Amino acid sequence: MLYLLLFIILLVILLTIIYTINVFKNFTFFKNMKANNKKIYISVLSLFIIILAIFLYLDFINVFVVLIHFTLVSLVVNFVFSIFKKGTYNTRTIVAILITIIYLGYGFYSAYDVKKTTYNLTTTKNISDLRIAQISDVHLGTTFDGNGFKKYVQKIIKEKPDLIVLTGDFVDDSSTKKDIEVALESFKDVNIKYGIYFIFGNHDKGYSKGIDFTEEYLKEELTKNNIRVLEDQVVTFDNIILVGRQDKSVSNRRPAYGLISELDKEKYIIVLDHQPNDYARLSKTNADLVLSGHTHGGQMLPLGYIGLLMKSNDQVYGLKKIENTNFIVSSGISNWAVKFKTGAIAEYVIINIKKSK
Repeated sequence: MLYLLLFIILLVILLTIIYTINVFKNFTFFKNMKANNKKIYISVLSLFIIILAIFLYLDFINVFVVLIHFTLVSLVVNFVFSIFKKGTYNTRTIVAILITIIYLGYGFYSAYDVKKTTYNLTTTKNISDLRIAQISDVHLGTTFDGNGFKKYVQKIIKEKPDLIVLTGDFVDDSSTKKDIEVALESFKDVNIKYGIYFIFGNHDKGYSKGIDFTEEYLKEELTKNNIRVLEDQVVTFDNIILVGRQDKSVSNRRPAYGLISELDKEKYIIVLDHQPNDYARLSKTNADLVLSGHTHGGQMLPLGYIGLLMKSNDQVYGLKKIENTNFIVSSGISNWAVKFKTGAIAEYVIINIKKSK
């Protein structure tokens, strides 16, 4: 299945490259050049292919994102113009280029424009007002470095949260030790009422052998900077219980029922679970709040809807209530590799929980 998926991806990439080259090759400027001076035409076309190859090598994913969007937009534009029998080849191509630039320009801005999203919840349980700050999917190094992350931490601290939770994918294979150290130092001297907690996401332990850090190194840096790592572990403070689950990718993680079922249901139970799955089981445990990330809010349209159709996620973004459990999925403060967000915002989350009257 994996090899089939890789083959399909490579085939799509090849087809988009061929399509893009063919579109520009048939542009009037290039056609006239071909008619007047074949040597110059071949030289310019070769240069275009070389530049494209360099960009693919330097930033393969984002170039592919641009190419596939241009291909799809171009096909739609040509289809619409053909229906109305309007527009020359050049006009259609220029329109497709402009739409792609505007659309992905918006996506680029959305990926870097981090917003605050607030949820206000109530509970019948006997707790004091609770303010939680959730930071998810930092993917350190994609849209900001360690110093860039520090600036967001300073904003979050000004919100005066009682509890800060990092719900996975703080780093990925491209993150560096330098950025990790700078970023985590921003928590070192922060005094939070109930503390700062971290759970692993599917990227935090890395996928390749060439990464700049190890799981042990990341744990050490988190711990020495005032952050507690939870791996299928439970912490209690006042009338609140915090449960930190291992990521779904960990084969031997404890089942939700086994981890939560015996907890005191009179207390307010918060579950940190990186991937928004297992909702049916989690809702049966009588947990009050489940916080996740992972989906990036869908990242690029229509990926979020595809994820739901494939049942890889139970929810893509936002607040959902099942029985007595509130589920919140953050779209994340950054992205893995891709520097565009057309299907969601970049965010950190503030959750206010009050006892209902």
